[in-house]
Amino acid sequence: MKQFLNIFLLIAILGGCASQMQKESEIEQRELYDQSKLAKQLEFEQQAKEQDDFARQQDAVREQQERLAKQLELDERQAEEFSSAEIVPIEENQLEEAEIDEVADARSQLDQTLLAKRSIFFEYDRFDIAKEFIPIVEAHANHLIRNPEMDIIINGHCDTRGSREYNLALGQRRANSVKRAMLLLGVNDDQVRTVSFGAEKPVANGQDEESHARNRRSDIIYESTMLP
Repeated sequence: MKQFLNIFLLIAILGGCASQMQKESEIEQRELYDQSKLAKQLEFEQQAKEQDDFARQQDAVREQQERLAKQLELDERQAEEFSSAEIVPIEENQLEEAEIDEVADARSQLDQTLLAKRSIFFEYDRFDIAKEFIPIVEAHANHLIRNPEMDIIINGHCDTRGSREYNLALGQRRANSVKRAMLLLGVNDDQVRTVSFGAEKPVANGQDEESHARNRRSDIIYESTMLP
């Protein structure tokens, strides 16, 4: 009878262990499933965010191209009107040569001002180009189109938040974003190279928001000695 009780007790213990192991296995499988589901959800959200950012960037570039097309049409119309106008002595003409020179000088000064700006700044965790920086990208793109022998490198940078791998990837997206905009404006692909430095080359060493904002950028570096 005692031997029977011992055998029964042993069977109960083994059954309890098996039940506990089964529960632990179910919990582990559930955790793995939840982790896999979360990873897929994060990947889907990241892809959706990248598509949304790319669409906004294309819209901004498209708006800029439409503005340029309208300006070009206006310039051509004014040129036609000027060429078809009756030739009169310069003192009687409504648009004097001095005024033409003044307009040309103003445009040249604006181009030089924009070309002097070599950094495109980004919002936190974003790589789409804000509208305020489109004129800078356009000025450098036009300069490269006028000077096809010139080449540039676009360096992508991030602030210190995030892992090294994530920041390197984000910096590359920022550099590629500027390059893509220039290509859409007519720059040759072989004139532009991109490099990401992640958070490794900050221009501001602080950890406040102002320092972070200064470090979220793409820098335009001219390789040619013929700088604008």
